[in-house]
Formats: sequence, structure tokens, C-alpha cells
Amino acid sequence: RGWEVLPVYNAAFAGPKGSVTPRRTDPVSFTIRGLDAGAFPKYRLLRRVIAELRYSWALDREIRAFAPTIVLSCNTPVIVAAASRYASARRHIAFVSWVQDIYHLAFTAYSELDRPHGVPDALHQRIAALLAAVIRRVELTAIDRSTGIVTISEALALYLASSGVRSQVRVLENWAPVEELPYHPEITGAIRHRLGLTRHHPLALYAGTLGAKHRTEWDA
Repeated sequence: RGWEVLPVYNAAFAGPKGSVTPRRTDPVSFTIRGLDAGAFPKYRLLRRVIAELRYSWALDREIRAFAPTIVLSCNTPVIVAAASRYASARRHIAFVSWVQDIYHLAFTAYSELDRPHGVPDALHQRIAALLAAVIRRVELTAIDRSTGIVTISEALALYLASSGVRSQVRVLENWAPVEELPYHPEITGAIRHRLGLTRHHPLALYAGTLGAKHRTEWDA
């Protein structure tokens, strides 16, 4: 459509992501770039803050060099999202928050599970609550001050509205492409046999990323 598109991702982060390998069918106006800003320790708070700051600086340089018309931020940690929104606004660049996760909720869930050894429970709860409040404020402010907001579900849009986000939200369901998910009925049959299930029993498979924030004990 005439747009020059530059998808940027954290090359040092080992989490799951779609294909980032260029294809022969890609148009010349489409370039993928990985930014290596060093290790990204998800569950070490101080180290994570430093890592997010490093990535924010790298992304700021990329925004300055590429000089886009619009920045689309998706799956972006809180500090990085806030910094890139500010960098975009400072340069009068439109900024869209594409919300697929609410990070302050994830932090709250994880902090409830991860009490450092030797720290009294009451002190841990107070510190965790304070940090969660700061992260919540930074995240929601960055989203609310975006030029546009997209969520992948109506539930996320309702949560943002109930949290004080006043800007209009558009819902675009963005799930994994089914055509890229292999289907092997023989494996399904083997699993049913191992579990003693017939073909009439429903069998559910969680095909996403599981972490501490997902509270898998609730599913069990």
C-alpha cells in the first residue's frame, strides 16, 4: 500500500514470537530488525528495570533514525512502552498502543507468589503493593495518552475503561494464525488412549505461553 514498514523486536529476549526471518516474497519496503540490548531477566526486578531502560534507549535511537509516521507498540514492557510513547510524542509521531497484556496485573499475580527468603510477609506485601501501584500508573498513563488504542478482546477494553482510560478503544481480535498450527490426529488419539478418554470426551489443549502470572493452579 505504499507504506515503508519496519517491525522491531528484542533479539535478546528468548520468549516465543512469530517468524522474524525475511522471506523472498517480502516487499522491498518491509524490513525486520532485531535490537540486541542485552539480556532480559524477566523475574529479577532491578535487573529487569535496567534491561527495559537499555531497550528503551535502543528503541529511541531506532525511532529517531527511521522517523516513522506512526509507531505501533505491541507486547511491549511497561517502561519501554512509556518511553517509546514519550519519544514519539516529542517528535510529533502518532503512537498506537496495541494491548495484548496488562502488565501490572501480571506483576501483581507474580509478586504474590514470589516472596524473597527472609522478608517478612507483611513487608513484602507493602512493597509489592507500592510497586504494583507505580507500574499500574505508568502503564495506564502511557496507554491513555496514545494516539490510538487497540485491544485483542472486549474484556481488555472494558478493563481499560473501568481503570480510567478515557480514550476510545478499538477491539481487533488478534490470535495465532490457525494455518500455522500443525494438526496431528494420531497424536490426539494417543493422548486420549493414554488418559483413558474416548473420542466423545472433550480434550482441551492450552497452546500458549505459561508463566507464573497465569496461575495454573486455578486451571487444575
